[in-house]
Amino acid sequence: NYLPATKAVTVAMKADGVSVPAGETVPQPQQATIAQSGEARHDWRFTANRVGSAVFTASATTDADSDAVELSIPVLPFGLKRTSGAAGSIAGEGEAKAELTIPSSANPAARTIRVALAPSLAGPLLGALDFLTSYPYGCTEQTLSSFLPNLLVTRALDQLKIAPAERMQALDRQVSEGLTRLYDYQHEDGGWGWWKTDENHPFMTAYAVYGLLEARRAGYKVDSVRLRNGARALKQLFDTYPRAVPDLKAYMAYVLTEAQVTPEPDGASQGRSDAGRQAVDQAWARRASMTPYGQALMLLSLDALKDRRGDDMAGALAGNAQKTGDLVWWSVKNDPLLDDDGDTSVEATAFVVKALSARDPKSPLLEPAVRWLLLNRNYGAWWSSTKQTAMALYGLLDYMRARREGAADASVEVVVNGAPVATRAFTAQSLTAPDPVVVSVPAAAGRNTIVVRKKGGGSLYWSATAEYYDTAGASARTGTRKLALVRKYYSLTPVRVQNRIVYRETAFDGHAQPGDLLLVRVDAAGSPDWRYLMIEDPLPAGVEAVQQRSLYELERKTEFWDGSRREYRDDRVVFFQESFAAGHYQFVYLLKVTTPGVFRAMPAQISAMYVADATASSESQTLTVGAAPRPGGTGK
Repeated sequence: NYLPATKAVTVAMKADGVSVPAGETVPQPQQATIAQSGEARHDWRFTANRVGSAVFTASATTDADSDAVELSIPVLPFGLKRTSGAAGSIAGEGEAKAELTIPSSANPAARTIRVALAPSLAGPLLGALDFLTSYPYGCTEQTLSSFLPNLLVTRALDQLKIAPAERMQALDRQVSEGLTRLYDYQHEDGGWGWWKTDENHPFMTAYAVYGLLEARRAGYKVDSVRLRNGARALKQLFDTYPRAVPDLKAYMAYVLTEAQVTPEPDGASQGRSDAGRQAVDQAWARRASMTPYGQALMLLSLDALKDRRGDDMAGALAGNAQKTGDLVWWSVKNDPLLDDDGDTSVEATAFVVKALSARDPKSPLLEPAVRWLLLNRNYGAWWSSTKQTAMALYGLLDYMRARREGAADASVEVVVNGAPVATRAFTAQSLTAPDPVVVSVPAAAGRNTIVVRKKGGGSLYWSATAEYYDTAGASARTGTRKLALVRKYYSLTPVRVQNRIVYRETAFDGHAQPGDLLLVRVDAAGSPDWRYLMIEDPLPAGVEAVQQRSLYELERKTEFWDGSRREYRDDRVVFFQESFAAGHYQFVYLLKVTTPGVFRAMPAQISAMYVADATASSESQTLTVGAAPRPGGTGK
């Protein structure tokens, strides 16, 4: 009460999207007398029984004044979120079929099939952009893979007169935010690591320099000092980095070449140092050890330098092409840029498409390679990671520029589980509205059959995605490929030791009171050769993560290991671990209990950020919070 006198206050609550618990009446307004500068708490009980958003409106009214606040809170389905998908294209008339399976244990409140349709490559490009721009985290790679593809694709579509207006309006803000974050992550010596505090990494540094170059090429103001320092750090890494395999050398040489041939704002060339050509010559000497990934990067560099050795490299790539039916791709079973285990055939194929689109837009390898890329979107609209999705977009974008698609009238029917769910018509004007048409329908447990039928000319690019929440996996620990995760909650009780208040750790029985303090230990174990791991621990409603841990001295000395980075979000705590050399790491954080009720924390998950389907999860956790603080509670 900030009014100048004691007041009788009527406090009321209205809620939409939730219901009153069984056996209880509709919550009524409550009365209180609150002294000047005093406060009072009122509680209402609701049950969240449907997925979506709950909107709460609270009001406080006196004889002199009133106030109100509205708050929207997401109601999330219980279970481990899972996504699977299929994609492809249809040229002329034809039919495509996909089968996506949803387990019977999936939460029935959140099972969905989404089908996206587009008459040009612009649709798949924009669909993948939505994944990149909405990705919730932002290391150096993810920052670049968010704003840079968005910049390149949106600008290209604008040049083709098919850019959506709302995307153009948001572009400047997104690029500005990306550049600001990139500048913040740059080290004093000019290089970049995975995060701001990591050591310089050759791929991260090269990718950052490439992003700055492309932003400046698109007309954005880029700090020239930061760009020069980045290029200098990249050249030093090229010369000295001990684990630079030939493909990684080829990527660094490619970016150094781009820096050499890209004009400065005043029209001068950066080629004075000739660093790109020197790097290409050194990388060329190791070409026999390169995979198609490195060969494609070398071809881009050689052609940029107008070097005739590009003919030999193009011939080598043609000889390494894998062919099955009307599909072509280039196979690479590891990630040479990150020294990781993930299959990068998608990235290698995309860079071959990028190189061939510039060299020979009529190459017979291009169309079947693009078809293979679209078919291998792991999750329907995007590929297996932010990095892979961004690299795929760079190749597809250059193909779209080189091979402008013609418009044609067509009609498309979508059938899901035998029932027609949508019919759409595409005309020549549809190419100027490139956002894909999305059809969303409830999915069934078990096998879901999706059929896309097309009549008429032109091309159709389609994707089908199944999204669901696995409740069986949420009730038990799971693991894949030598990864395991265990999460345990502990109660913390204040005790006096040598005239100090410290917090004693005891077993947690699932019950707490508002004001209580909990400690969470998340143990991750696995093979020591894992790289770039993310640990996400969802919070139960009714608690808040404690960010100022120094406020609480623990009786049992505990090392708060934060990995390469720790982030607190409204609904989760996230840790990132660049190296897993020890094979076992324990992440620890604190929770403050705030709200009465019965809540569930979904399982914590560990995943390899650049290796598809490498995950493990803990068990779920139920938290029952009483209505009143426990006598002698934690007090803070």
